[in-house]
Amino acid sequence: MFPKSTHTKQSKALGKAIKQLRIIHNFKPEYIAIHMGLSVSSLYKMEKGLTCVRFSDIHKISKGFKISLDEIGLLYERELEKMPPHPENED
Repeated sequence: MFPKSTHTKQSKALGKAIKQLRIIHNFKPEYIAIHMGLSVSSLYKMEKGLTCVRFSDIHKISKGFKISLDEIGLLYERELEKMPPHPENED
């Protein structure tokens, strides 16, 4: 299990990647709720990094956007790289 600060950073990076996909495709949260089987509140929590995203949800998102899991992973990595490092990792 990740330390809380790392988990939060990862959740936020994945959330930003999901939101970026939604905006690029011009999808409203309600559309995702209907067509991808996610609730609007779950999507909101994912995009804000307030919840851990399950693999099954990532799979639904990849199918809904018609992209591979690798593409979601690349977006996630880009968002993660943009974030500042943790204070405990700085020397």
